[in-house]
Amino acid sequence: MQGYHDQYQKLKKRLGGKDVSVVGLGKSNIPLIRFLLELGCQVKARDKKDATQLSQVIDLYKGDDLQFQLGREYLKDLKEEVLFLTPGMPKDLPEIRNAVDEGSVIASEMGLFLELCQGKTIGITGSVGKTTTTSITGEIFLESGKPTYVGGNIGTPLLDKAEQISPDSYVILELSSFQLEMLKVSTSISAVLNIFPNHLDQHRSMDDYIEAKKNIFRYQNHGDVLILNADNDITVQMSKEAKGKVILFSVTKEITDSDSIFLKGDQIILHLNGQFEEICRLDDIVLPGKHNVGNYMVASAIARLCAIDHQFIKKVAARFAGIEHRISFIRELRGIKFYNDSKATTPESTISALRAFEQPIILIAGGYDKHVSFSDMAQEIVKKVEKLILVGVTADQIEGEVREAMKGAPHQPEIIRCSSFEEAVAVSAVSKPGRVVLLSPACASYDMFNNFEERGHEFTRLVRNLT
Repeated sequence: MQGYHDQYQKLKKRLGGKDVSVVGLGKSNIPLIRFLLELGCQVKARDKKDATQLSQVIDLYKGDDLQFQLGREYLKDLKEEVLFLTPGMPKDLPEIRNAVDEGSVIASEMGLFLELCQGKTIGITGSVGKTTTTSITGEIFLESGKPTYVGGNIGTPLLDKAEQISPDSYVILELSSFQLEMLKVSTSISAVLNIFPNHLDQHRSMDDYIEAKKNIFRYQNHGDVLILNADNDITVQMSKEAKGKVILFSVTKEITDSDSIFLKGDQIILHLNGQFEEICRLDDIVLPGKHNVGNYMVASAIARLCAIDHQFIKKVAARFAGIEHRISFIRELRGIKFYNDSKATTPESTISALRAFEQPIILIAGGYDKHVSFSDMAQEIVKKVEKLILVGVTADQIEGEVREAMKGAPHQPEIIRCSSFEEAVAVSAVSKPGRVVLLSPACASYDMFNNFEERGHEFTRLVRNLT
C-alpha cells in the first residue's frame, strides 16, 4: 500500500504539530480525532454537549493528549490553524467567520479520506434517493465479488479503513451537501440524482445549496464520469460544467443522441459509446415506485462503467426490497398496510412515496421546519391522500398549503391535527381495509426526535403494538 503511505507522509508533513480543532463530536469525527493525534496534531475537541453527555467519548481518549472544550462556550477562542467541522455545522457562525478571517482553514473528515483513498471512488448525491441508490450500487458491486466499501453519509466512517483499501477496490460514497461543501476533491464517478430545495435552514440560499452539490464533480478531470438526471431542470444544466464524460438518465423519455440510460417501453436501456444494451426490465425490479427506476438506472450505469455483468444487476434488482425507513413495510392489520418512510425529510421524497401506491393513502406528515415550500406536495396530497394526519412544527404550513390546493379540487382529503406522534399512529389505524398508512413526514425530525431513524423506530414500535 505504498500509495497510501506516501499520501499519509504528505499529510503528516502538512498537519503534524499544528493546532487543530475538531468541532462536533459526531460519528464521523470520532475516528478523525484518533487519526489526527497519530499524525502528531495538537487537537482540541469542541462540542456544545456537556461532559456528562459525552462521557463515553471522553473515556475513549483517556491518557491521550487531547483537550476538550464543551458546553455553551464550545466555540470560545476558536483560533486553531485547521478547523475540522462536522457536516452541517453552519460556516457563517460569527466564531467560525472570525477564525477564518484570522487565517484558520476549514477541513473535513471526508476530505482527508478522499486524499488518502487509493481505490476507485464513486460519489452519489441528490436531494432525494441518494441512500437508496448508494445501497443498490453497493449491493451490485458486492454481488459481483469486487472488493467494495460503502460509506460517507451512510454506514460507518471509512477514514480508519483507508489504509486497507487497495487500488483495485471500489469505494461507494453517499455524499450530503454538508460534506460536499467542504471538499476540494471529487470522486472519479459522480452522480447527481436530482436537486430540489432542501436544508435552506442551514444553507444561506438555494444557490449555495446547488454550489455545494457541484463539488461532487467540480474537481474531476477529463477521464472521469458524471451521471446526471435529464428530468431535473437543475441537474441537466450541470452538464455544461462537466470536465469528463456525461451520462444522462431519464424515466420519462428516450435519449439516443448522447451517452445515456433510459426507459424504452418496459426495458432499461444503456446507451454508451455508441452501443445500446438492455440492462433489465421493469418487472425485474421488486422495489416499488418510478423514482426507484431512476435509482436503478444510476446504479446500473455505474456498474457497467466498472465492467460488472448484467447478471449481478438483475440479481440485486430481484431481491433488493429497500432500506429501513424508506417505504419499508411494517405489518398489515385489519386489511390496512403500514409503511415506514421516515427518511422522507423533503417534500419531493414524500411526493415519490405517494406515487408509489395505487391504494387510498392515510398520510402522516410534519416535523422540523427546513424553510422549504410544500405547495407541490400539497397538489399531490389532494390527488392521492384520503386522510392527512399532521404533527410537528410544520403542521400549520402544510395544512395551509393543502387547503389552498383543495380549492376547486374534486377530491377533498380529510385533515386531522394531532398533538403527539402516538396520537397520530392511533388515529391512522382507524381506517377502512384496503388503505395504506404511510409515515412520510416531508420534514426532518429534530422537533420531536434526534434523527429520522429514531422517528422511524418509534413509528414501527407503535404500529407493532396496535391491536
